[in-house]
Amino acid sequence: MNAEEWSSLVLSEVWIGKIDYLARKRFSELWAAEEASHYVLEYLSADDWKQCCKFRGDSKPTTFLYTVINNALEAFNRHKFGRPRAPIWVKDKG
Repeated sequence: MNAEEWSSLVLSEVWIGKIDYLARKRFSELWAAEEASHYVLEYLSADDWKQCCKFRGDSKPTTFLYTVINNALEAFNRHKFGRPRAPIWVKDKG
């Protein structure tokens, strides 16, 4: 698939709704879910749909898109809230 096909797929009403749903499912705060949805759309469309154009045909395009969206949501989560770390007292106990 080329960049134009990815843009028409991702920007369809169905996939915008799926991105919003996945973001709301991942983040309980409404503001975080909305911000995550915007982040995912920017992530996917960056550099002429570079992330989507990595698709090699090993799966369905929709399956690949779900994976890329979930990876983008994880990247947003880590960027916004950091990685979960064990408390120091747990580290001290080994």
